[in-house]
Amino acid sequence: MPKRLLLIDPIPTHRIRLKAALRAAQYEVISVDRVACARGAAATGAVDLIILNTSGADPSQILSRLQKALGGADIPLLCRDEDAGPLRRMQALAAGASDMVATRAPITLLLARLRALLRDTEAASELERRRLAAASFGFREACAPFEVIGQIISVTLGFSDPETLPGICSNSHKIDCLSCDELLHDGRGVGLPDAIVLNVGRGGSELLNAVLPEIRSRSHLRQASVIVLHPPDQWDIAERALNLGAADVTEYGSTASELAHRIDTMLSRKRVSDVLRRSTEESFRLATTDTLTGLYNRRYAEVYLADALVQSGETGRGLTLLMADVDHFKAVNDTFGHAAGDAVLCEVANRLRDNLRAVDLVSRYGGEEFLIVLPDIEGEEAELAADRLRTEISKRPIRIADGSGLSVTVSIGVACSSNEPMPQCRVRVPRASASETQGAPTTTFIQNLVNCADQALYAAKNAGRDRVSVSGVSASAA
Repeated sequence: MPKRLLLIDPIPTHRIRLKAALRAAQYEVISVDRVACARGAAATGAVDLIILNTSGADPSQILSRLQKALGGADIPLLCRDEDAGPLRRMQALAAGASDMVATRAPITLLLARLRALLRDTEAASELERRRLAAASFGFREACAPFEVIGQIISVTLGFSDPETLPGICSNSHKIDCLSCDELLHDGRGVGLPDAIVLNVGRGGSELLNAVLPEIRSRSHLRQASVIVLHPPDQWDIAERALNLGAADVTEYGSTASELAHRIDTMLSRKRVSDVLRRSTEESFRLATTDTLTGLYNRRYAEVYLADALVQSGETGRGLTLLMADVDHFKAVNDTFGHAAGDAVLCEVANRLRDNLRAVDLVSRYGGEEFLIVLPDIEGEEAELAADRLRTEISKRPIRIADGSGLSVTVSIGVACSSNEPMPQCRVRVPRASASETQGAPTTTFIQNLVNCADQALYAAKNAGRDRVSVSGVSASAA
């Protein structure tokens, strides 16, 4: 759905020309000639951003009137002005504007600035939607991002006069000046930066094309917000920086207060993005993790198994599936209580996890059942791996809350995806063919593999428990 912009400009030719350019860029545009009309225009539908011509007026006064006309609605505001010098820019920023662009600047710079502002707005809106959704379910609201001292790195590209950077030195955040090489490598041990100030001096314009993408590719830098300082009226540098992912741009000659304001605003937006990212990561963790044992849950295990089978079919290497079940678990709950049962499940989960490779996956499949995926293992090696896990569970008691130890055993069923014959193996699951692994294995194939492991598990149970059974092979006694 196209973004909706409100254009306020008293000059008809300006409105017509700019409206045409914005519509060509796939924006929906409402245009009015004065601030007093803003409320009625905004009432026709949600407005994502306002473009306001402040030429010839006091930015503070006109923005104050606009806020009153909008009833205090929090809508990003981009000013255009014939005299977008440091003083007027600071007046507009202090009055609540997101930025000010010179009217003589190319339309491509205006569009680049719009895109950057709308990106920031989407992150803030998504965080607010999640907050309201959580509140509607009665959950506590997430803490609002609080102000902290930011870690800022300043890097000069090319040659520039140090006197052009007074705002950084007077800012309240922690500042470190590094070379470009130091920034891109280890950062000279200054820690993960919250913001990076790139000062584009003489000869630094071409370096910008290489440095900004590199910042986004480095794990220790990619979450940092970037502001680019460029020589006055070199709008091509500003446009390029915004299109390459910079959060903000401004000219050399900006006042200390303007640069400090921009850095503070940029860090505030970054904190919103950080909260949103952590929320997404936490949501993923909760959706894929069993809260009791800390293992992956059944949902994640089935997705992982499908991907592992695709890789198995592509590489020609086998894959083994283990289904482990705690023996006589109901008796543990009935005799010692559910707290003891939880302690048993947690300790079994820990022992399984501690005795697997980093590439293996163990998950709580349901109740007292655990599903284990072993890539690149098949045949006797798979059976030995299963028996090692069985032994690790049974070789020492599990302590419960009253201090007593419970002797716990598990039965394990083994199923392999390989076509290669296993000694004495009469039932095998065929490896996924190339046609089956285009995109994802069929649900039937995955279910067959799980069923084979399940049937082998039942065979181990029926043979006396504390055993390993391979699909199609008699259970091996402990």
